[in-house]
Amino acid sequence: MLKADKLLIAKLSSDCESQYEQAAHDLAALPRGHFEQHPLSRKYVVEHQNALINNFHQTRNQVVRDWIVQVLADVQARGNDFNQIVKQSLHPDCSFLTTLLYAMLNDPYAFRDCKETIKLLSTHANAEVRWRCASFLEKIPLDYDIDIDSLRRLMVDEDETVRLYAVLALKNLRRLEAADRAILNQVLQVPDSARAYAMEILASDWAK
Repeated sequence: MLKADKLLIAKLSSDCESQYEQAAHDLAALPRGHFEQHPLSRKYVVEHQNALINNFHQTRNQVVRDWIVQVLADVQARGNDFNQIVKQSLHPDCSFLTTLLYAMLNDPYAFRDCKETIKLLSTHANAEVRWRCASFLEKIPLDYDIDIDSLRRLMVDEDETVRLYAVLALKNLRRLEAADRAILNQVLQVPDSARAYAMEILASDWAK
C-alpha cells in the first residue's frame, strides 16, 4: 500500500470534518484502477474501521460516505456495523456496486435479508452487477414460489456467467415446472458452461 494512500485513509478516518472531506475529494481524483495497481492493505484499513464507520454515520457528505464504504468493502471488512453500511449503500445508482457485491459474496449469509434488493439489482445494465447478483442468489436460501420469476429471467440473460449462476440457483431449489423445463431447453441451445448444468438438472431424478 502506498504511503500516500495510507495518509488518505488516515485522513478519511479523522474526527476532523474538513480533513475527511478533503480525503474523500482526493480519493475521488485518483485515476481509475489506482487501487488495482496499488492495493489497499486490509490490516491498515481495518485498524481504522471503527473511526471510518463513525464518520459514515456522522457526515451528510455523500462522497465521504461512498468512499468509506468503498474502501472497507475493497478490503473485505467484516462485522455487523460494516454490513449495515453496505446495505444502506445498495441502490442502482451506486457507482461501486461490483465492489459491494464482491464483499457480500464473501459472507452471503450475513446479507441474506437483502434478497429482494439483489433481485431488483439483477436487472442492472452492467453485466458484472447482474452476474454477481445471480451468484449471490445461488448462495442463499431461496423460495421457489417467490424467487422463480427472477431466476427464469436470469437464465435467459445475454451474459453467459449470469445464466450459469441462475441455473445453479435453480438446481439448488430442486423443483421444476413446465416453464423451467422450457427455459432449460433454451439454455441447452448455447454451448457454454450453463449448458452442462441444465442437462444435469433435466436428467436428475427429482426433475422427472
